[in-house]
Amino acid sequence: FTLMISVMIFTVMTLGASWIVHWLYGTDYQGITESLLLFGLVLLLRYAAIPYGLTLTISERQTVRMVALIGAFIVGVGLNFFLIPKFGLNGSLITSIITHFGLLLLYAGFSYHEVQSLFWSTRNYLLLCITLLVFLAYFLPFTAVLSLSTIFLTVILLLITGVTKEEWSTLSTFTHRIRAQAKRI
Repeated sequence: FTLMISVMIFTVMTLGASWIVHWLYGTDYQGITESLLLFGLVLLLRYAAIPYGLTLTISERQTVRMVALIGAFIVGVGLNFFLIPKFGLNGSLITSIITHFGLLLLYAGFSYHEVQSLFWSTRNYLLLCITLLVFLAYFLPFTAVLSLSTIFLTVILLLITGVTKEEWSTLSTFTHRIRAQAKRI
């Protein structure tokens, strides 16, 4: 479920980056559009690591998780020291991508050691294919038709891969909470 949500967020942040920046910040901030793609990758990696991190917690391997996070922190500080002066915000995002990818690999490796499973199914492979499609679509010449068709294809593939009733229910509850909070504002 977390992978499905992260793919949807990544799709919106990648294909809708210029629209999001234009609507939220105006034309003066179009320069941060590229940063949204990198931030989308960070979120994708972070959400992908959730099941493995939870497996470590449930397996009472919190020490492994803590050591991995301390290691990621040290690597992150070191990389930021070199990358931020050269690349600014994007340097920080590249550091986040590297550290989150490392955490994902460590969490997945230790989780596999605990339960002999990576929790991957045909659905997960399809979601990975969707992510790659979205990533490639980002680099093609921009057209509204391309963006909308990729988003449409993503939704169709997500429906084909089998969204369970429980996942729809969770998503519906989450959507209702957001609407209720938005009405208060």
